[in-house]
Amino acid sequence: MGRKKLGRRGRVSLYVHSTTPLVPPPREERKTVSVGDEIKVLIEDVNRRGEGIATYEGRTVIVRGAADPGEVVLARVKKVSGGTIIAEAV
Repeated sequence: MGRKKLGRRGRVSLYVHSTTPLVPPPREERKTVSVGDEIKVLIEDVNRRGEGIATYEGRTVIVRGAADPGEVVLARVKKVSGGTIIAEAV
């Protein structure tokens, strides 16, 4: 006997149907970062251009002028774009 193909409509739902609405967990408050602010970050990696890569409040920070991974740098924010911050080492 051959297997019958179920297709899209024949598949079993993986989601549990409940009467209580799903409420997302509360978001953590992020500090607002704006151009001109100075932030202290730990350089985690270096990209091909020689810029340092770090994280600050869950955002990726690209630091121009940072030399080595493991270095803590004070950086001045030059541009904020979505989840990325462009900064320059002070």
